[in-house]
Amino acid sequence: AAAPDTTKAPWKFTIGNIALSKIRLAFDDRLMGNDMTVTLGVLQISMDELDLEKSIIKIDEIDLENVKAKIVQTKLAADTLTVVPDTTNQPISFDIGVNSVAFQNIEALYNHQGTGQVLILNLGELMLESEDIDLKNQIIDLSKFSLQNTFVSFHQMKGFEKNAPEKEIKPSSPSDDEWTISLDELDLSNNSIQYHDFDQPFQRGQ
Repeated sequence: AAAPDTTKAPWKFTIGNIALSKIRLAFDDRLMGNDMTVTLGVLQISMDELDLEKSIIKIDEIDLENVKAKIVQTKLAADTLTVVPDTTNQPISFDIGVNSVAFQNIEALYNHQGTGQVLILNLGELMLESEDIDLKNQIIDLSKFSLQNTFVSFHQMKGFEKNAPEKEIKPSSPSDDEWTISLDELDLSNNSIQYHDFDQPFQRGQ
């Protein structure tokens, strides 16, 4: 008798729409000094095509609303940070695209207590509509990008300059591949950016 075929075919699955509401996530890592909380109001994702076997992820719409995120780091990295350039060109293997993105009422706070760095984001509304987003072929063709009622703030608190770990960052080698990026309509209104370095002396009138 022939031996039974014990090999198993790989799983195949697809995802239609994703809808999440009123989600709260918390992560408290006191050993490494990482504390994170995220409150999610609404996340809706509608898919055009998902085929992992063919490495295709095509998203129709992404809607994200009423998000509050807080990340606090209390400890410094033990070792010196070294960024080693990747000399090999690694193209994007997945065919990834999205038609429209809508973010509303996003609040985020990042606080690194070891280095005195505080980043605040209050995003009112971000809208993106695309003609073609093809990351695999390095094409970004947007029909509209709108950012309104948004505030971004970065503070370097005083007295942390000597406490921050030394960083050795080596720039990556330039790539010969070129991205094609185009935008038809840009709408920016009521946005502001704030930067304060409290380790530097205040200069009036600048």
